[in-house]
Amino acid sequence: MAKEDYTTYTEVDTVNDRIQKTAHHIDFVSSRNAEETYLYKDYGVDHFGDFTHKVDVVQTAGSWVGYAWGLSNTVDELLDCDPRIGIYFYYASGANSTINLIEYSGAQYKDSFGPFSLNTPYYLLIKKTGTSLKCGIYSTAELRDAGDATDGDIDNLALTLQADHKFRYVFGCSSFTLTSAGTGTFDIDALDLQEGAIKTSSATLAGTGTLTAAATIVTEGVVYGEATMSGTGSLAALGSYLHSATATLAGTGSLSAQGGVLKPGAASLSGTREA
Repeated sequence: MAKEDYTTYTEVDTVNDRIQKTAHHIDFVSSRNAEETYLYKDYGVDHFGDFTHKVDVVQTAGSWVGYAWGLSNTVDELLDCDPRIGIYFYYASGANSTINLIEYSGAQYKDSFGPFSLNTPYYLLIKKTGTSLKCGIYSTAELRDAGDATDGDIDNLALTLQADHKFRYVFGCSSFTLTSAGTGTFDIDALDLQEGAIKTSSATLAGTGTLTAAATIVTEGVVYGEATMSGTGSLAALGSYLHSATATLAGTGSLSAQGGVLKPGAASLSGTREA
Protein backbone atom coordinates (compact mmCIF):
# COMPACT_ATOMS: atom_id res chain seq x y z
CA MET A 1 0.00 0.00 0.00
CA ALA A 2 1.03 3.62 -0.40
CA LYS A 3 2.81 5.57 2.31
CA GLU A 4 1.30 8.90 3.28
CA ASP A 5 2.90 12.00 1.78
CA TYR A 6 3.42 14.28 4.76
CA THR A 7 4.04 17.26 2.48
CA THR A 8 0.29 17.19 1.69
CA TYR A 9 -0.60 17.55 5.37
CA THR A 10 -1.44 20.84 7.07
CA GLU A 11 1.23 21.98 9.53
CA VAL A 12 0.47 24.03 12.64
CA ASP A 13 3.82 25.13 14.07
CA THR A 14 5.53 27.92 16.00
CA VAL A 15 8.44 30.25 15.30
CA ASN A 16 10.66 27.55 16.82
CA ASP A 17 9.88 25.34 13.79
CA ARG A 18 9.21 22.15 15.75
CA ILE A 19 8.11 20.11 12.71
CA GLN A 20 10.35 19.28 9.75
CA LYS A 21 8.86 16.99 7.11
CA THR A 22 9.62 15.28 3.84
CA ALA A 23 7.32 13.01 1.84
CA HIS A 24 7.49 10.03 4.23
CA HIS A 25 9.41 11.33 7.26
CA ILE A 26 8.80 13.74 10.15
CA ASP A 27 11.40 15.21 12.48
CA PHE A 28 9.33 16.39 15.43
CA VAL A 29 10.12 18.16 18.69
CA SER A 30 7.22 18.06 21.12
CA SER A 31 7.55 20.97 23.53
CA ARG A 32 5.99 20.92 26.96
CA ASN A 33 6.07 24.71 27.25
CA ALA A 34 2.75 25.81 25.72
CA GLU A 35 3.85 25.35 22.08
CA GLU A 36 0.94 23.62 20.36
CA THR A 37 2.24 22.00 17.17
CA TYR A 38 0.69 19.31 15.00
CA LEU A 39 0.46 17.91 11.48
CA TYR A 40 -2.86 16.67 10.13
CA LYS A 41 -4.90 15.83 7.05
CA ASP A 42 -8.64 16.03 6.41
CA TYR A 43 -10.04 12.82 4.90
CA GLY A 44 -13.70 13.78 5.16
CA VAL A 45 -16.51 13.06 7.60
CA ASP A 46 -16.56 9.50 9.02
CA HIS A 47 -13.70 8.38 6.75
CA PHE A 48 -11.92 6.30 9.39
CA GLY A 49 -14.24 3.59 10.70
CA ASP A 50 -12.56 0.20 10.73
CA PHE A 51 -8.95 0.38 9.56
CA THR A 52 -5.42 -0.97 9.76
CA HIS A 53 -2.57 1.57 9.91
CA LYS A 54 1.21 1.21 10.06
CA VAL A 55 3.82 3.67 11.31
CA ASP A 56 7.48 3.55 12.43
CA VAL A 57 8.56 5.61 15.45
CA VAL A 58 11.83 6.41 17.24
CA GLN A 59 12.15 8.76 20.20
CA THR A 60 15.68 10.05 19.85
CA ALA A 61 16.03 12.44 22.81
CA GLY A 62 14.29 14.34 25.55
CA SER A 63 12.11 13.52 28.47
CA TRP A 64 8.64 14.46 27.35
CA VAL A 65 5.55 13.25 25.50
CA GLY A 66 4.72 13.33 21.80
CA TYR A 67 1.90 11.85 19.74
CA ALA A 68 3.19 9.79 16.81
CA TRP A 69 -0.25 8.99 15.35
CA GLY A 70 -3.84 9.90 16.07
CA LEU A 71 -7.38 10.37 14.77
CA SER A 72 -10.02 12.92 15.74
CA ASN A 73 -13.04 14.86 14.49
CA THR A 74 -11.65 18.28 15.39
CA VAL A 75 -8.52 20.17 14.41
CA ASP A 76 -6.48 21.03 17.49
CA GLU A 77 -3.59 19.71 19.51
CA LEU A 78 -4.65 16.08 20.04
CA LEU A 79 -4.57 16.61 23.79
CA ASP A 80 -7.61 18.88 23.36
CA CYS A 81 -9.63 16.68 20.97
CA ASP A 82 -12.65 14.76 22.28
CA PRO A 83 -13.16 12.10 21.09
CA ARG A 84 -9.74 10.97 19.90
CA ILE A 85 -7.62 7.89 19.65
CA GLY A 86 -3.87 7.96 19.39
CA ILE A 87 -0.44 6.68 20.32
CA TYR A 88 1.98 8.75 22.33
CA PHE A 89 5.53 8.07 23.50
CA TYR A 90 6.77 9.31 26.86
CA TYR A 91 10.41 8.87 27.76
CA ALA A 92 11.35 9.29 31.41
CA SER A 93 13.69 7.57 33.82
CA GLY A 94 13.30 3.88 34.55
CA ALA A 95 9.96 2.14 34.15
CA ASN A 96 8.16 5.43 33.54
CA SER A 97 9.09 5.34 29.83
CA THR A 98 5.95 4.16 28.05
CA ILE A 99 4.34 3.71 24.66
CA ASN A 100 0.64 4.43 25.13
CA LEU A 101 -2.45 3.49 23.13
CA ILE A 102 -5.23 5.84 24.21
CA GLU A 103 -8.85 6.72 23.70
CA TYR A 104 -10.29 9.95 25.04
CA SER A 105 -14.07 9.99 25.12
CA GLY A 106 -15.12 12.13 28.08
CA ALA A 107 -12.24 10.56 30.00
CA GLN A 108 -8.95 8.91 29.09
CA TYR A 109 -8.62 5.15 28.60
CA LYS A 110 -5.12 3.77 28.11
CA ASP A 111 -3.02 0.66 27.65
CA SER A 112 0.75 1.00 27.92
CA PHE A 113 4.02 -0.78 27.27
CA GLY A 114 7.25 0.08 29.05
CA PRO A 115 9.96 0.73 29.54
CA PHE A 116 11.13 1.45 26.02
CA SER A 117 14.54 2.67 24.85
CA LEU A 118 15.67 5.87 23.18
CA ASN A 119 17.05 5.56 19.63
CA THR A 120 15.30 2.23 19.11
CA PRO A 121 12.80 1.94 16.24
CA TYR A 122 9.36 0.58 17.07
CA TYR A 123 7.19 -0.70 14.24
CA LEU A 124 3.51 -0.23 15.03
CA LEU A 125 0.47 -1.95 13.54
CA ILE A 126 -2.80 -0.33 14.63
CA LYS A 127 -6.11 -2.02 13.94
CA LYS A 128 -9.66 -0.93 14.73
CA THR A 129 -12.66 -3.18 14.26
CA GLY A 130 -15.86 -1.81 15.77
CA THR A 131 -15.08 -1.00 19.40
CA SER A 132 -11.87 -3.04 19.40
CA LEU A 133 -8.64 -1.05 19.08
CA LYS A 134 -5.34 -2.95 19.01
CA CYS A 135 -1.70 -2.04 18.51
CA GLY A 136 1.04 -4.59 17.95
CA ILE A 137 4.58 -3.36 18.68
CA TYR A 138 7.25 -5.08 16.60
CA SER A 139 11.03 -5.01 16.44
CA THR A 140 11.22 -5.13 12.62
CA ALA A 141 9.10 -3.98 9.71
CA GLU A 142 9.08 -7.55 8.36
CA LEU A 143 7.48 -8.93 11.52
CA ARG A 144 4.98 -6.08 11.60
CA ASP A 145 4.04 -6.47 7.95
CA ALA A 146 3.34 -10.17 8.51
CA GLY A 147 1.43 -9.48 11.75
CA ASP A 148 -2.15 -8.84 12.76
CA ALA A 149 -1.74 -6.34 15.67
CA THR A 150 -2.05 -9.12 18.26
CA ASP A 151 1.29 -10.87 17.74
CA GLY A 152 3.88 -8.15 18.36
CA ASP A 153 7.21 -9.60 19.45
CA ILE A 154 7.72 -6.63 21.80
CA ASP A 155 4.20 -6.16 23.15
CA ASN A 156 0.52 -5.88 22.25
CA LEU A 157 -1.82 -3.13 23.42
CA ALA A 158 -5.61 -3.26 23.34
CA LEU A 159 -8.62 -1.14 24.27
CA THR A 160 -12.36 -1.66 24.18
CA LEU A 161 -13.57 1.70 22.96
CA GLN A 162 -16.44 3.57 24.56
CA ALA A 163 -18.11 3.84 21.16
CA ASP A 164 -17.60 2.69 17.58
CA HIS A 165 -16.04 6.02 16.65
CA LYS A 166 -15.64 7.23 13.11
CA PHE A 167 -13.06 9.93 12.49
CA ARG A 168 -12.30 12.63 9.94
CA TYR A 169 -8.73 13.79 10.61
CA VAL A 170 -5.49 11.83 10.78
CA PHE A 171 -2.51 13.29 12.64
CA GLY A 172 1.10 12.58 11.72
CA CYS A 173 2.27 14.07 15.01
CA SER A 174 1.03 16.31 17.81
CA SER A 175 2.51 18.03 20.83
CA PHE A 176 1.44 17.45 24.43
CA THR A 177 1.70 20.83 26.12
CA LEU A 178 1.66 21.99 29.70
CA THR A 179 3.25 25.14 31.05
CA SER A 180 6.73 24.05 32.12
CA ALA A 181 9.95 23.37 30.23
CA GLY A 182 10.81 20.08 28.54
CA THR A 183 10.93 18.53 25.07
CA GLY A 184 10.84 15.15 23.36
CA THR A 185 12.40 14.55 19.95
CA PHE A 186 10.98 12.02 17.52
CA ASP A 187 11.55 10.48 14.09
CA ILE A 188 8.27 9.32 12.59
CA ASP A 189 8.30 7.40 9.32
CA ALA A 190 6.24 5.75 6.65
CA LEU A 191 2.64 6.15 7.84
CA ASP A 192 0.59 3.75 5.75
CA LEU A 193 -3.20 3.97 5.99
CA GLN A 194 -3.57 0.72 4.01
CA GLU A 195 -6.03 2.32 1.64
CA GLY A 196 -6.40 1.80 -2.07
CA ALA A 197 -4.35 3.82 -4.51
CA ILE A 198 -4.11 2.99 -8.19
CA LYS A 199 -0.43 2.77 -9.09
CA THR A 200 -0.32 3.00 -12.86
CA SER A 201 3.46 3.22 -12.76
CA SER A 202 3.86 -0.31 -11.41
CA ALA A 203 1.24 -2.14 -13.46
CA THR A 204 -0.49 -1.91 -16.81
CA LEU A 205 -4.12 -2.40 -17.71
CA ALA A 206 -4.27 -3.24 -21.41
CA GLY A 207 -7.57 -3.23 -23.26
CA THR A 208 -10.86 -2.09 -21.80
CA GLY A 209 -11.52 -2.06 -18.10
CA THR A 210 -12.19 -0.10 -14.96
CA LEU A 211 -10.20 0.11 -11.76
CA THR A 212 -12.00 1.98 -8.99
CA ALA A 213 -10.32 4.17 -6.37
CA ALA A 214 -10.84 1.41 -3.82
CA ALA A 215 -8.67 -0.92 -5.86
CA THR A 216 -4.93 -1.23 -5.65
CA ILE A 217 -2.38 -2.51 -8.13
CA VAL A 218 0.83 -3.53 -6.43
CA THR A 219 4.21 -4.80 -7.65
CA GLU A 220 4.55 -5.42 -11.37
CA GLY A 221 2.05 -7.07 -13.64
CA VAL A 222 -0.03 -6.76 -16.77
CA VAL A 223 -3.79 -7.16 -17.05
CA TYR A 224 -4.96 -8.05 -20.56
CA GLY A 225 -8.37 -7.92 -22.13
CA GLU A 226 -11.40 -6.71 -20.23
CA ALA A 227 -11.08 -6.48 -16.45
CA THR A 228 -13.35 -4.83 -13.90
CA MET A 229 -12.79 -4.35 -10.19
CA SER A 230 -15.48 -2.97 -7.89
CA GLY A 231 -15.69 -2.66 -4.13
CA THR A 232 -12.66 -3.22 -1.94
CA GLY A 233 -9.80 -5.40 -3.06
CA SER A 234 -6.41 -5.53 -4.67
CA LEU A 235 -4.70 -6.76 -7.79
CA ALA A 236 -1.30 -8.14 -6.80
CA ALA A 237 1.01 -9.54 -9.44
CA LEU A 238 4.33 -11.33 -9.33
CA GLY A 239 3.89 -12.21 -12.99
CA SER A 240 1.10 -11.39 -15.40
CA TYR A 241 -2.67 -11.61 -15.49
CA LEU A 242 -3.57 -13.50 -18.63
CA HIS A 243 -7.24 -13.15 -19.51
CA SER A 244 -8.56 -14.45 -22.78
CA ALA A 245 -12.04 -13.14 -22.01
CA THR A 246 -13.38 -11.16 -19.06
CA ALA A 247 -12.37 -11.23 -15.40
CA THR A 248 -14.49 -9.60 -12.69
CA LEU A 249 -13.72 -9.01 -9.03
CA ALA A 250 -16.79 -7.99 -7.05
CA GLY A 251 -16.97 -7.11 -3.36
CA THR A 252 -14.09 -7.81 -1.01
CA GLY A 253 -11.25 -10.02 -2.13
CA SER A 254 -8.13 -10.16 -4.20
CA LEU A 255 -6.76 -11.47 -7.44
CA SER A 256 -3.13 -12.50 -7.19
CA ALA A 257 -0.83 -14.01 -9.76
CA GLN A 258 2.40 -15.96 -9.52
CA GLY A 259 4.06 -16.76 -12.81
CA GLY A 260 0.91 -15.81 -14.69
CA VAL A 261 -1.40 -18.24 -12.87
CA LEU A 262 -4.57 -16.61 -11.58
CA LYS A 263 -5.61 -17.44 -8.04
CA PRO A 264 -9.06 -16.05 -7.19
CA GLY A 265 -8.80 -16.74 -3.44
CA ALA A 266 -11.75 -15.18 -1.64
CA ALA A 267 -12.94 -13.38 -4.77
CA SER A 268 -15.23 -14.56 -7.56
CA LEU A 269 -13.49 -14.85 -10.92
CA SER A 270 -15.47 -15.29 -14.11
CA GLY A 271 -14.28 -15.82 -17.66
CA THR A 272 -11.63 -18.03 -19.13
CA ARG A 273 -7.97 -17.78 -18.28
CA GLU A 274 -4.64 -18.91 -19.59
CA ALA A 275 -1.48 -19.92 -17.71
